Amino acid sequence: MKLLFLGDICTDTYSDKNMESFQHTKLYRYLTNYDGYIIGNLEAPILEKNIVDNQNKFSLLNKPGLFGMYDFCHAFTLANNHIFDQDIEGYKSTIEYLDHQNKLYFGSGVNLAESRKPLILNVDNKSIYVLAYNCYSTNSEFNAKTSSYGVSPLVFEYIEEDIKKAKQDKADYIFILPHWGIENEFYPTYEQVGFARRVIDLGADGIFGSHTHTIQSFENYEGKAIYYSLGNFLFNHFKIKENETYFQHKFNKEGLLVEITIGETIEAKEIYIKFDDHMVPELSDKNHISTKIDTVNDVLKEKTKNLKHKNMTPNLAMSLKYNGKNMQLVYDDNSLEKDMKIKYEKVKSQVKRVLIKKIKQLI
Repeated sequence: MKLLFLGDICTDTYSDKNMESFQHTKLYRYLTNYDGYIIGNLEAPILEKNIVDNQNKFSLLNKPGLFGMYDFCHAFTLANNHIFDQDIEGYKSTIEYLDHQNKLYFGSGVNLAESRKPLILNVDNKSIYVLAYNCYSTNSEFNAKTSSYGVSPLVFEYIEEDIKKAKQDKADYIFILPHWGIENEFYPTYEQVGFARRVIDLGADGIFGSHTHTIQSFENYEGKAIYYSLGNFLFNHFKIKENETYFQHKFNKEGLLVEITIGETIEAKEIYIKFDDHMVPELSDKNHISTKIDTVNDVLKEKTKNLKHKNMTPNLAMSLKYNGKNMQLVYDDNSLEKDMKIKYEKVKSQVKRVLIKKIKQLI
């Protein structure tokens, strides 16, 4: 019994040519022939074009014609900060498309109760429950409420209730998919580590995070795998405005796939990918990616070896901050450690964006 978890999927600005190139990679062949369930994070609505003008943040799409770049996925978590970029109508169109493709999805819905429903897989007389949640700090404009559409909010008490219900339903295995973390960092915050370990203490069998667009450190706690962020799976450079582009830096141009094999024990295996110059992913060796994963894992272990997570507040502390356009929720806690390499790459990307924008304006 095998599950394969993928990182962020957004085909905005990819082309038919990119799709054709991807379909000739070893990675694509591996995934199309995969003997197990593949679950990805669908990071944008499936629409041909924007139907609303989203002024508050980057607005992303997954164009229907490029579904062939990830049609090997059996199920998608929709608990993220971009799935409602095109409002409720864009979300409904996405659901209709996924239904037409006979794909499973979870982590969002018409109300809070529906958004928290698990993906349930029944294999070899065993039931696997997968639950997905979106952190408020990712600035989702649609967090599900009692009687309104949205994504499942990352609230410890909700997870506690949902795991308890899964156990009452005789779930054999429970996996949690949080969309969280500080973007462009190698490390979670101390609060995230405490939160994740407390969720394992509740009875979860593994945690597989997303959102940061970088591969983050991971650990084994009480024999259970915690991957704080898998990074990108498909994510091209994308337009912020008509004459301004967000350029992915080298740490964004790689990702992590995690395979879970369930037998007498649960075994986790990392599969690394790296993007080419056209942002097409391919299988890669751990030693050939930019993120020094052994180093960041050693830092995580050292920084949290004395962390008394059971004494920590179960939920993540956040505060309001004005970003120049609107108010947003941000973590009060900081990453375990700041890494100047990733900051340098991010600054290079921002400088490139500004220079190209200025050149276009001059032209």
